[in-house]
Amino acid sequence: MIDWNDFPNFGEKEFACQCGCGVSAIQEPALQTFQDLRTSYNRPLTVSSGYRCVAHPEEARKVDNGGRPGSHFSGFAADFAVAGEDAIDLLRLMLNDPRVTGIGIQQRGPWNSRFLHCDILPEGGDIARPALWTYP
Repeated sequence: MIDWNDFPNFGEKEFACQCGCGVSAIQEPALQTFQDLRTSYNRPLTVSSGYRCVAHPEEARKVDNGGRPGSHFSGFAADFAVAGEDAIDLLRLMLNDPRVTGIGIQQRGPWNSRFLHCDILPEGGDIARPALWTYP
């Protein structure tokens, strides 16, 4: 059970699945990484997507296409709404944190739809780690 008092810049609802189920199954090691990044970043950090259950449209699409649910389903990932120079600053912190093994960059399109994905998945699985990618 996570003691949310240990993570002063985040709340459980921020990481809850947005499909409507409201399940929050974020894992404490990920949350600690995100808190440490936020502390170093030294400015607000908005979670745009945290835990995703298999019914969440993004995870369901992966399964429907013959894949497995992604890193958000594992509870070891989150997306942070950030753009421009702020995204560059956060990206630098992520790249320098040895716990971070996956970084996805979405910095195209409307400013309010840009984000950075961060996960701490271990080696193995579908994607070699560490991994860095952009979204189409």
